[in-house]
Amino acid sequence: MFGIGLLIVALFWLWPTPEVWTGYFYPDATNLSNHIETGVFDTLEQCRDETVSYADSMSIPYGQYDYECGLNCTARANMGGLNVCEKTLQ
Repeated sequence: MFGIGLLIVALFWLWPTPEVWTGYFYPDATNLSNHIETGVFDTLEQCRDETVSYADSMSIPYGQYDYECGLNCTARANMGGLNVCEKTLQ
């Protein structure tokens, strides 16, 4: 019985968690408090592509906007609902 319990714990511990990437678009690169979430994606590449496409659809010149993709982001109630991500990349 102990062996089965240990096996179950090991499976949960070793089982890969899916990556969830959230895109954040900043129309004004000098004001990062103003952002638009562009969606949730399975890969970093999808997040990058879709978020840059979003900027292109708004006709905002490159260099005027900024963006980032956050991995496994969650809203933190104790931080006023601020999204905190495991990591962010561009």
